[in-house]
Amino acid sequence: MVRQGELLPGIERAIGNLVPGGISDMIETSEGFHIVRLEDKKPKQFRPFEAVRTEIQGLVFEQKSEDAYQTWLTELKNKAYIEIKFESALSGPPTTAPAPRPLPTSKQ
Repeated sequence: MVRQGELLPGIERAIGNLVPGGISDMIETSEGFHIVRLEDKKPKQFRPFEAVRTEIQGLVFEQKSEDAYQTWLTELKNKAYIEIKFESALSGPPTTAPAPRPLPTSKQ
């Protein structure tokens, strides 16, 4: 079961007109091509707050944690002091490689 808003917009538009058991035409999205069969359509149901309370708390905690992490990471990057001591490290690997050794020949 998927809820409205969980699918790609092109698929959402295509299944909006389908009746249960109906099959869509080919749908092209940024992800590729799709053909969808609508099994069932249920009216929107609103869940009581107590039923979704822990889910909401988890989402809020996750968002605040991500915000705090990004802030910390930005501060860490701003405070970082990086000094390159070797000029050769800037130039990259040598441009010429040693010549390969010839393959041994087998004599039979």
